[in-house]
Amino acid sequence: MVVMERTGILALIVGIVLVAYGVHIGQSTETENIASYICLSCLGLTPSSYETGVDKGDLEEIGHDTELIVFSAEWCKACPKAIAVVQEISSSSSSITYRVIKHEENPEEFESFGVDLNGLPVTVVIIDGETAAVLDGAFKLDSRILEVIEDATEEG
Repeated sequence: MVVMERTGILALIVGIVLVAYGVHIGQSTETENIASYICLSCLGLTPSSYETGVDKGDLEEIGHDTELIVFSAEWCKACPKAIAVVQEISSSSSSITYRVIKHEENPEEFESFGVDLNGLPVTVVIIDGETAAVLDGAFKLDSRILEVIEDATEEG
């Protein structure tokens, strides 16, 4: 009888653990699905502080033609922040240009670059005619762009 009680308790514990694990896996999958359809920065689930005041360093001397392309949409709350960062970086060097592609005006450009609306804003860094990076979001965008440019400068 004691053996049956212990076996029952063990089976109950194993069952609870398996159910809890299954729920955990299901919740994770659902969270990933939701995140792929909803802008997390718009919901306030990602950090809301964006760096300001770009530390431009020696951008005037980069020696590479650099184009920054920001893909945006009117409904995207983080897109104006990304555009402001790109404008500021571009103004620091004659070698850096930028353009903004709005989904409402040029959806075909989104398709040609393979940009998904779920990850806006998306900033493409093109150095000497080649895509050097595709950066999602606006959080710490300035430092991420500067890192890509710095890496390209170090490589030659």
